[in-house]
Amino acid sequence: MLERRLCRPLEKQSSNGDSVGRACLPVIAGVDQHAALDRLLNNQELYVNLLKRLVDDYSSVADDLKSCLEKNQVQEAVQILHKLKSIAGTIGAG
Repeated sequence: MLERRLCRPLEKQSSNGDSVGRACLPVIAGVDQHAALDRLLNNQELYVNLLKRLVDDYSSVADDLKSCLEKNQVQEAVQILHKLKSIAGTIGAG
């Protein structure tokens, strides 16, 4: 569902800096998009790319963590969680 919402055209700017054909970002519960966009210098394209990366890279995080813990690979589990926390904070979900 997130991927479907993110595959819309983004805001384009004319040569004088005005917005042309702006597509609003979807509201995602628990995500502070304003703070995230502030951190990313209001770069919506980068923000959407980070959201897509989150979906692509972390869709299996629960299974990965479970596997690490079952194998007693605690350090690897900690690294996975650290990376997830980092990108979650960047997109405003932290």
